[in-house]
This record gives sequence, structure tokens and C-alpha cells, in this order.
Amino acid sequence: MVASGPEITALLSRYGDGDTAALSELMPLVYGELKKIASRQLRGMGGNGLNTTGLVNDLYIKIASQDPRAVNNRGHFYALAARAMRNLLVDHLRARSAAKRNDGEAPLPLDEELAGTPDLSAFWLNVDGALTELSEKDPRLVKLLECRVFGGYSFQETADVLEVSLRTVERDWMRAKAWLRTRLDRGET
Repeated sequence: MVASGPEITALLSRYGDGDTAALSELMPLVYGELKKIASRQLRGMGGNGLNTTGLVNDLYIKIASQDPRAVNNRGHFYALAARAMRNLLVDHLRARSAAKRNDGEAPLPLDEELAGTPDLSAFWLNVDGALTELSEKDPRLVKLLECRVFGGYSFQETADVLEVSLRTVERDWMRAKAWLRTRLDRGET
């Protein structure tokens, strides 16, 4: 189902005004874009046993349980969705890591292609810890990283969501990458 931008905007407006039924109408229209975001995040995090459909379904449950007034527009909605997916993935990684510690042995993958795939859980948990720390210092840089890394947004799309200039996003991107690289290299997560 292909939806027009104004149709999505109108549903987001209704949802933001408290019409929770609008979310049920909205989700089929944005489902394809949410699956793209989920696919990018899962690919970047090594999959870790999740699939895009499951992640988008979990996202729907998470969005439905939150205050609808948090959504301002389409760009903001997708940015919030990317952040929520990141949080869902990190929660999954933490649970998986805890399960491995409790079992004493990690299960072997049945798929031979996955057998050689490194477990990126520790890396992404470190990234999440770094972003949590950065959010206390500069929340805009975290939002920028969420848009660019987790949402797959272009510089211009990120600028639109953050309501800043393209030049500001480019400058902040350099700062955010440098801070994150330094933080992860020190291993202080």
C-alpha cells in the first residue's frame, strides 16, 4: 500500500492529538519504511536472532504504549521509531548476554553461514552505554547519531528532523563520530 505524505501527516496529527485509532491506520502505511529501518539496524548489529518483522511488531507495541503527543511530524516519527528500535535491540542483546552467562555455554548456530559471524553484542552494548553518557552532555549529538546510524537518514533528512541547518548537521556529525570513536577506543563503557 503506497501512502501519500499528506495522508501520513494527517494520521500523525490525529494520533498526536490523542486519537489512538489513527495509529492502527498509520502502521500499514509506514510499515515498509519501518522494515527498512529495522533491516539496517539488524544488519549493523549482526542480526542476533531477530528478524525485521518481529522488530517492527515489537516497535508497534512500544509506540502504542507511549504518549501519542511525543510525535510531531513524519521525520520525528521515524526518528523516534529508530530510537525505539535501538532500545529494543539493546534490551534483546542484554537479555541474550545474561542468558549466555547463566547457561555457561553459548548455543551453536544451526546455520553454517552464521557459524562464522562474530557476536557483536558486546560492541553494541558499549555503543549504547556511550550514547547514554553522551545524552547527558549533548542530547542533540545522540539524536544525530540515532538518525544517521540507526535510522539511515541522509544529512538533509537529519537536519530536517533536528530542525537545524545542513551545515550544523555536518559539523555535529564530525564531532559525534570523533567523540564516539574516542570513547569506544578507551573502552570506558
